[in-house]
Amino acid sequence: MNFWNPDWLPLYISLPPSVSRPLCSDPVTERQRLAELNVYLRALVRELRSVAPEFDDYPIACVTLSAASPSVLHEQSDLPLVLADLQRLFKHTDDCRMLLRVDPEDPKHLCRIRNFLPENTRTELRVLSYSAGELSALKRPYAPEDVEGTLSALRLIGLAKDPCVTLLLGNPGQTLTSLKETLEKAISQEFCQVRLVFWNTSDTHLIRELYPQEKRAFLQAFPKAEKSFLTEAFDLAAGLLEENGYTHLYNHIFTRPDLAAKPDLLAMQTAAYLGIGAGAATFLGGNGYRNTENLAIYEKAPDSFEAIVGHFLILEERDLLKRGAIRLLASSTGLSAESFRAVYPSDPSRLFRDPFARLITEGFVREKEGSFFLTRKGLCYLDELAGML
Repeated sequence: MNFWNPDWLPLYISLPPSVSRPLCSDPVTERQRLAELNVYLRALVRELRSVAPEFDDYPIACVTLSAASPSVLHEQSDLPLVLADLQRLFKHTDDCRMLLRVDPEDPKHLCRIRNFLPENTRTELRVLSYSAGELSALKRPYAPEDVEGTLSALRLIGLAKDPCVTLLLGNPGQTLTSLKETLEKAISQEFCQVRLVFWNTSDTHLIRELYPQEKRAFLQAFPKAEKSFLTEAFDLAAGLLEENGYTHLYNHIFTRPDLAAKPDLLAMQTAAYLGIGAGAATFLGGNGYRNTENLAIYEKAPDSFEAIVGHFLILEERDLLKRGAIRLLASSTGLSAESFRAVYPSDPSRLFRDPFARLITEGFVREKEGSFFLTRKGLCYLDELAGML
């Protein structure tokens, strides 16, 4: 295993919400939306063809396709062109699997989509909350009752086997009672994996997936949830999920152990990834870059990935050491001297001796049989841990 320069890569394909919107009843609007989606998809094809030679040595182990709506699977969508080039231009591991990450949608439109994704594709629904009031505050274009309809529609085309769900912690209007009701509803719908996301308007990845750039201003009016509430909320969520047969996988993801997919386990073993699409990020070997989020620039860029890069990221060695340690700490396998030396020729307990002692004393980290793990409190402070090492 090598966190920063592995033998394979996860691939993330971004279809921003401004181009992957739900279908609608008005045929004129629907044609316009489909045309906008296809312009973007053809730009994706250009980027794939541009970057593929640079990543020829890295087979793709898992693919996440993130879109606002399942309607990207519309029969007139150019998405099959993207998938064909992805298959043709990149090497893949034998058990490469795709994850379709989408919002629930009014089911009456979903009868018109079809499955041209790989047979072993899993679906992750960004439900966020089962509270109608909380979804309204977040300006989400679906209702809690749409979740079951979306699952039913996706089952008909073979995309709802072992479904996953994304739920928020600390979003506007959430209480411990409403969170408990949301979790109980998700558990009753038998999602095989639950991804918990702490609501934070500075989390650019989450916000980029949910809202077009021009529709984010209202988010600034929301107060940030108190850390004490987030700690209680995560403790409640983790406890309820574990009581119902879920186990912690890594970061804030819980899974039914009998349904954990190999790509999920592979994702624990690397912090490197390749991102394709507007706003998508790539990180490999300690260096990274993020594509521009500006659709006008992205869609009109020539066949050169340099033309679409928004900014570059280069990490110092100490920062890489911290990220590697935290990644292992937050996994179900934990951080041991052996696992850390697979990344760096160092013993983490020696390298971080004083910070580790403090983190254990303050309840962020626990030690078991020579390995270190984050406690629930530590998982709540995952974003702040780098500053503590």
